[in-house]
Amino acid sequence: MKIPFYTKKLEKQTKEISDKILVVEGKKEALLQTLRVYFFNKRQGSVKTKTRGEVSGGGRKPWRQKGTGRARHGSIRSPLWSGGGVSHGPRPKNWNLNINKKMKRIAFNYVLTEKLKNNKVLVIDFPGMTEPKTKEVKKLLKDVYNKVLPKSMLIITSKGEVILNKSLANLTNVFVRNVSTVNAFDILKSDSVIITSDSFVYLEERLKVK
Repeated sequence: MKIPFYTKKLEKQTKEISDKILVVEGKKEALLQTLRVYFFNKRQGSVKTKTRGEVSGGGRKPWRQKGTGRARHGSIRSPLWSGGGVSHGPRPKNWNLNINKKMKRIAFNYVLTEKLKNNKVLVIDFPGMTEPKTKEVKKLLKDVYNKVLPKSMLIITSKGEVILNKSLANLTNVFVRNVSTVNAFDILKSDSVIITSDSFVYLEERLKVK
């Protein structure tokens, strides 16, 4: 499959992407499992309410057991009282799930393949910069997209493209991810995906299904 490739002079060419990273069909289940694990692992699980034993005070019986005409109570921190403990409330919980590397890779390849089919993936050889220049990068992106930028863009960069990352940091609706850590959800939630020419080689190597 061929991907549109823009050179430093914005000349439009194409790049071949290896068939080994493309997923043709039948891998939606792997994506669903991967997203389930992703969202579960983002849960903090830190919500907590206090039981009657954890609320301060209430050590003394509020009134004697018999003879008052009132109901029997042993503590003002009972769940029946205002300011008392909570019955069956939420407690801290570890929500983390695990998934194997091959399934994560297949899910990523599936999402990327779908984006490729819909012509929403580009490779750009960004010009070298000695200092961050947000205006220049924004102008370059507008030229590539004919002045109309997508609602959200994911730009995949390599480890060494520090200045480019800083140039992209202040652009709205632009998400920058490193080629070694980008995941299926990053691809899925973005309207368009841009891969820098430096990160393109690393991405192919990372995603080859062995």
